[in-house]
Amino acid sequence: PRSPVKDPRYSDLDPRVIPAGESLKDVIARVGPYWADQLYPAIKSGKTVLVVGHSTNLRALSSWIEPNLDEKALQKLEIGNSKPIVYELDKNMKVLSRKVLKDSEEKK
Repeated sequence: PRSPVKDPRYSDLDPRVIPAGESLKDVIARVGPYWADQLYPAIKSGKTVLVVGHSTNLRALSSWIEPNLDEKALQKLEIGNSKPIVYELDKNMKVLSRKVLKDSEEKK
């Protein structure tokens, strides 16, 4: 019921041009408080954190972990299904390394 397609303000638009979901920019904004309130403090205190999500949410989270990623690099960032990514951060939360773990079949 809250879809923009059903909003009378957009009734003169072709429904195919109305976004059907969130933009990456919207997801980055939505993930920000989770990063700031939950993940960042936990990691900063020395805890190991596991985050499970889908590519857009994980790409958005990557933008908070790696703030130097420009928009183009972020758009191109591929996060495969079931491919764990391990970040190693220094005491100032700067990325020391980013590794995508591979299964034994991929290693061959």
